[in-house]
Amino acid sequence: MGYGDLIGMTFIFFFIILGWYLLAFIIGKWGKTRKIGFIRAFLLGLHPVVGIIAVLCSKKLSDSEEKELRLKRGGCIFDLVSSISIFLVFLIIIHYLQK
Repeated sequence: MGYGDLIGMTFIFFFIILGWYLLAFIIGKWGKTRKIGFIRAFLLGLHPVVGIIAVLCSKKLSDSEEKELRLKRGGCIFDLVSSISIFLVFLIIIHYLQK
């Protein structure tokens, strides 16, 4: 196995992880409209089947509850920053495990 094969495998592995992460992010955004919330749905969404089941079992928020929580949680920017930080920690761990 040459150096080029290793780089190709690394890119494939990266895009698989990125796709998995994006799926968890979508599940998290879906969970934001329910009692489970974004962070719990995102973390459970790292195993997509478990995340989807958890979000489906969670009670849907009413419009007033959703508006109140949106103001309290800080909106979409908090979701994006928190999920990117989890993803970066995951990549750092993978990087050090490969050494």
